[in-house]
Amino acid sequence: MVGGVRTPLGTPDFSSFLLQAQASGAQVVALAVAAADTTTSLKQAAEFGLPAKQSMVSLIFTLNNVPALGLKASQGVLTVNPFYTGT
Repeated sequence: MVGGVRTPLGTPDFSSFLLQAQASGAQVVALAVAAADTTTSLKQAAEFGLPAKQSMVSLIFTLNNVPALGLKASQGVLTVNPFYTGT
């Protein structure tokens, strides 16, 4: 782990956090944000070109995020998909 940043909930601007991640040289950038923050942070990450050089992982991502992001911003995002077996 190269570093970590805590973002405020509902922030409209993730640019300073994303630029820190970009400058860190980390191979993977994991986003542990939810709801609109997921969409906002991934859109801004695509604008800064992070997915071209670093793998983006969204720990909370649903199919509802894809139409909001569009193909370009959601392409290549790795996600965690929880499931329950019910045993």
